[in-house]
Amino acid sequence: MFRLKAPALLLAAALVVTALAPAAANDDMRWQAFTYNDETNKGRLTAHLTLGVPETDARQFQSICSPGSSYKSATTIIGYDPGRLKTGTPVTLIFEASGRAGRETYQLRGEIYLPNQEEGLSGILVRPDTRHKLWEILSTYRTVRYRIEGSSHADMPLKGSSRAIDKFLRDCRNIFGDRN
Repeated sequence: MFRLKAPALLLAAALVVTALAPAAANDDMRWQAFTYNDETNKGRLTAHLTLGVPETDARQFQSICSPGSSYKSATTIIGYDPGRLKTGTPVTLIFEASGRAGRETYQLRGEIYLPNQEEGLSGILVRPDTRHKLWEILSTYRTVRYRIEGSSHADMPLKGSSRAIDKFLRDCRNIFGDRN
């Protein structure tokens, strides 16, 4: 019979946990919307929407509505591995959504975004206003796959997205003074 000594057993267990960690992280991802007074922006009300593992830096999606911006839209980063593309490179993001509402393919223009520091979400930067089709796609369907032209797809879990997106959009409209 084959027996592992304690250090080898611990190493084997650590490898199994490490191998399973990414799958567990995806299962732990949650949509969250919150609003706060941003001290770095003169204490003004700022709205955030994230898809990530709560209380960690693990995120796949983040969107911010902030007053004083030159845009009356949500600055949004959709997590994606840009490969060798550099910040600012224009790209077309292709969404393939499915659920009770059927199937839909949608394209959105954006640009590659890489944070200046090692930490932060890399991906596609877009600036949708509060009435943009993107919000409908993310809150109506059960699943969405997305990719940039010529690259592999990524999956985004949409469970719980509708309630968080509705709250976020209400807060953004309030911040931007959009009463319609």
